[in-house]
Amino acid sequence: MYTFSKFVAYIEFLTMKNLIILLLSALFYSHPSGLKGQDQLQKVEPPYWWTGMNNDTLHLLFYGNDIKIDAISCDKKDIIINNFKISNNGDYLFVDLILKDSSPGEITLNFNSKKKKQKWNYLLKERIKDSPYPQGLDQSDFIYLLMPDRFANGDTENDFFTTMKQPTINRDSLYERHGGDLKGILDHFDYIKELGVTALWLNPVETNDQELESYHGYAVTDHYKVDPRLGSNDSYKELVDLAHDNNIKMIRDVVFNHFGNNHPLTINPPDSSWINYWDEYTKTSYRASVRLDPHASQKDLERFDKGWFDHHMPDMNYKNKDLANYMIQNSIWWVEAFNLDAYRIDTYIYPDQNFMKLWGKAIKEEYPTLFLFAETWVHETSIQSWFVGGNKFDQGDTYLDGVTDFQLYYAINNALSQSQSWTQGSSQIYYKLVDDMAYVAPENNVLFLDNHDLDRFYGVVDQNFDKYKIGITLLFTLRGIPSMFYGTEILMPYKGEHGLLRADFPGGWKSDTLSKFTADHRTVLENEAYDFVQHLATWRKESEAIKNGKLIQFIPENGFYVFARVSENEVVLVIYNQNEYSIEIELSEYDEVLEGTRIYHSIIEDKSYSELEKVSILPKSIKVLSFNLKR
Repeated sequence: MYTFSKFVAYIEFLTMKNLIILLLSALFYSHPSGLKGQDQLQKVEPPYWWTGMNNDTLHLLFYGNDIKIDAISCDKKDIIINNFKISNNGDYLFVDLILKDSSPGEITLNFNSKKKKQKWNYLLKERIKDSPYPQGLDQSDFIYLLMPDRFANGDTENDFFTTMKQPTINRDSLYERHGGDLKGILDHFDYIKELGVTALWLNPVETNDQELESYHGYAVTDHYKVDPRLGSNDSYKELVDLAHDNNIKMIRDVVFNHFGNNHPLTINPPDSSWINYWDEYTKTSYRASVRLDPHASQKDLERFDKGWFDHHMPDMNYKNKDLANYMIQNSIWWVEAFNLDAYRIDTYIYPDQNFMKLWGKAIKEEYPTLFLFAETWVHETSIQSWFVGGNKFDQGDTYLDGVTDFQLYYAINNALSQSQSWTQGSSQIYYKLVDDMAYVAPENNVLFLDNHDLDRFYGVVDQNFDKYKIGITLLFTLRGIPSMFYGTEILMPYKGEHGLLRADFPGGWKSDTLSKFTADHRTVLENEAYDFVQHLATWRKESEAIKNGKLIQFIPENGFYVFARVSENEVVLVIYNQNEYSIEIELSEYDEVLEGTRIYHSIIEDKSYSELEKVSILPKSIKVLSFNLKR
């Protein structure tokens, strides 16, 4: 999620020049050829498709110019033209093909009208059978989130595009493009791999041809094309393939709630029902609670459901079946074209929830192993768990695997900033884990200490390195799938404006004097932080208890909190001492999970111990002990 209040005034009071530009843009997109008299049909989406898909219906969307079609035929008899219709404004043609028994290859569609005929060649690829993808995600994974524009600039040739609304880069501005790209990620891939990452999550890479803040990727203007300032579809495929070759999974960030206002389908929508329009600009309330509040007013429901996220992000209406088909098919296309492993769904709580279920069902029918996790930025477990579905709140199956766990995010922060009491400090973690009763599979929730919308974790803990290590340890040992925002591993401390939180990774630009990609340019403390993250990330890959173990927690008391991850052959015991003094715990107190075992390895210290009945923990610190239960 994100807000852009800094620029609201600018957008609200468009100059006449800007208004003319928008009108010309609308004219251009209404008539993609730019010239009357040319072919009626100019572009088609999806650009190609596959045979052998589970859903044998292909929905084609043709962009055009004053389209008049009376009949459509295909040169392949095994393809059925099920339906076609022209949009209300005459500039789009929707064609449904049934590909049930079709074979791969190029087909020719013939479009006939009384005045003109047109042919269109369309490619049907052969679907790869027995593909190992999608791989999905599980608790053994460690997700690394990065913003391509702010990570590294590997190709300066794509820094300048005079045809785009932000034609150049400006690293002095927090909100303009800085020039990072896919080549930069490829160039520094070894850094990511060596950190211990097993899954890579990029902010949206699709084209964002917007006047303002196009760098973040969440105002898409072309759903089938990587932003040329980041690279190309080919370079994205190169990155996915490299990740897979190195046993790293690829997560795509998707946005349904809104398009960018420079998208052709929002400048010139097929009909007015594609967008939730208001008589005057109306922002959403951001209060997801109204979706399940039995006492909610219709007014509040309407504003949350149909209000816009921001001025330049039109709110899309998924009750429109053509829009729903367009976005479902787009999601399938990206998985099939690039072998993706998971989807993170941005602003999941805002779009029409019946559509989101329909989308989830369609995706899971095509890719049962694709992992789906949703951003649910809310403030109560009951609300967060409601969106996952399949639970006692009778939301039904949403086909989601998990959510971004904001509740544990808040709890960890409280545990690090408050003294332990009945409800505060580490008791916050305890109670949020009690709330796991509301989930079908809480182990699928994605954990985090910060992300692209939140203050940097090291800044949140006031650059207290001891608290930093405790937070990282909790991230890697609690139930769920840990996610880390780029730069957290080198103590980037920024707080405040979004553009600052998303600061450039030092060394990603040739002009940078220091490169934090290398140990030589990092400070002693930065290297200690990097090594700490790398050590825990590497260890947890091999820990049976972390990957598959059940979580058992003990009531926090006397200023410390203990929980265990328990599998058949291993127990990981985590002890967090919030006191201002050292404590000793008797291992016999935890024999229900330890089964009398007294031989263990202290993971953080990387040291083994045997036959000890007591364990000492320093003030304001955490221990992770691994007990081998193999007989």
